[in-house]
Amino acid sequence: ILAKTGSDEGELALDLGFSIYFRLSEVVQDLSEFKEGELVLFEEKEIELLGRPRGVKSEDLLYTYKIRVTRVLDGDTLEAVIDLGFGITTTQVLRLRGIDCPELVSKEGKEAKALVEGLLKSSSEILIKTSKSDKYDRYLADIYFTVPKGQPIYLNNLLLQDNLAVKAGES
Repeated sequence: ILAKTGSDEGELALDLGFSIYFRLSEVVQDLSEFKEGELVLFEEKEIELLGRPRGVKSEDLLYTYKIRVTRVLDGDTLEAVIDLGFGITTTQVLRLRGIDCPELVSKEGKEAKALVEGLLKSSSEILIKTSKSDKYDRYLADIYFTVPKGQPIYLNNLLLQDNLAVKAGES
């Protein structure tokens, strides 16, 4: 989505998420057809204007990225390097959206962490969808991973199905 940056007199930029912006002037000569709040598709050095989303707030848009997990902190929290495109990466602590795993002091908490570590270590690709951070500035994420020659698996839901997590807010 296009947004005005806080610097450079509010220059139009691609909002890459995580409070990171890519100046549109880096890839487009004439910015006159672009307006704040419009969606754009950038592929193989070509940019296409998709228009303004109807009935969708920009904060509700999900950002989807490939990640490389650097550390699993517990069953529902991990640290990852996120590829934002344009040669830009960021390292973030991610919290699985909508679920709570038991704390690491418990047997179940250790089991949840071990499962997540094993699954993500053996995956061929890991994707996240995220839109906002929590009160601890961890971005809430839906995580999808693919095992070699397999279908994508939704990690958040898998932990619920395996009784290694509960829906957030439940005890």
